[in-house]
Amino acid sequence: MKNPGSTIQVLLTDDDADNLMIFEEAIKEVSLPVQLSSVENGKDLLTLLAGNYSPNFIFLDVNMPGKSGKDCLREIKSNPLFHDIAVIMYSTSSNKDDIESCYKQGANLYVIKPHLFTDIVKMLEKILSIDWQKLSTRSKEEFVLAD
Repeated sequence: MKNPGSTIQVLLTDDDADNLMIFEEAIKEVSLPVQLSSVENGKDLLTLLAGNYSPNFIFLDVNMPGKSGKDCLREIKSNPLFHDIAVIMYSTSSNKDDIESCYKQGANLYVIKPHLFTDIVKMLEKILSIDWQKLSTRSKEEFVLAD
């Protein structure tokens, strides 16, 4: 988070309408001030970022039709304008190749989507409380978060 007490800007990119709705409801339960925006595909995500929108966090679904989450991650991390944005890969996949690929491409964290609503809220509380700018290195052992 950039400034204590300031509103945390979160952008969720997920092609599943149910996941978007559940995430939106869960973020309302978080005890931190959060403003959520969402898009349904990678193309819209990159268009939004190109329009000077700069969230603190991007939660990015790995498997989306068209431009995948990994494709978006590669573009985001290769652009110096987006260097300070924490990118959280958010997926049902626990595939080791997906995890390894996202780690190597510079994602800040890989979250396996929790099944229970209360676990989603806990996960959001934990992630949104981290000051990602002060984290100088990412441990591979701490890269994956699962319930």
